[in-house]
Amino acid sequence: MGDALSAPLHGPARVGQLRRYAKDNRRSPTPAEEALWSILRAFPIRFRRQHVVGQYILDFYCHAARLGVEVDGPYHESPETQDYDARRYSLIRWFGIELVRVKNDEVLNDPEGVRKFIDNQLRERLASRPTVPL
Repeated sequence: MGDALSAPLHGPARVGQLRRYAKDNRRSPTPAEEALWSILRAFPIRFRRQHVVGQYILDFYCHAARLGVEVDGPYHESPETQDYDARRYSLIRWFGIELVRVKNDEVLNDPEGVRKFIDNQLRERLASRPTVPL
């Protein structure tokens, strides 16, 4: 069985494979993902870790705000990875999800700045969502 990206793009087998891969990622987070998870768990709104969206996995996702948060390491600086991330971002936006990125170093060295950044993003997203009268 190959990595999560080697399977066909659609179908139940692909979804199952992505979910298993996400579960594995939750079991072995990077130090920056672990630090960010501690920050996100302190918010009064719920986040999910390693959440499957379409054919991709978001590091963190808040359904109420339709906000994804990605933790980027040096891997994301190469031109090839930036192209892949741009395509990925387009599909995630198609689902109505806004995606924000924070760098590993920011999470590890300025957790309060990252917390404030995400708090602002949540407030903007929640304020812009239409409300339905009861």
